[in-house]
Amino acid sequence: MEEKYLYFRKGPALADDDDSSNSCCFPLSSFTGMHPSTDTTLTLGFKSMKNYDGFTHGANKVVTSDLVILTIDDNNHRDVMQSLVDLFASKQKDGMLVIADVVTGDFCNSLVKGVDTITVDDANS
Repeated sequence: MEEKYLYFRKGPALADDDDSSNSCCFPLSSFTGMHPSTDTTLTLGFKSMKNYDGFTHGANKVVTSDLVILTIDDNNHRDVMQSLVDLFASKQKDGMLVIADVVTGDFCNSLVKGVDTITVDDANS
């Protein structure tokens, strides 16, 4: 299976890399889009990891998107979005693309400064 995966790690330390609010890896095929959320944050949306089939089990359940909010240099949303699109379209056919790893200081672009939030919603009951 050829697929690119997008990796995010918030930290704060390698020893705390034990849940989805600290690190996460999404297949590029689940990426739904991105938008500015504040002057210094960019929100990336993904199809739900735990509700991937789009089906709800139970009344009044809503399928939500998983989100990663990146911290970026002030008002550089377009440049960061362009660099992400270029990375996604790169000739690399499969493997992991590190978008932001706060623990190692590895970022896909110098305008990306950190990971503010990683949200992977619970599975519907």
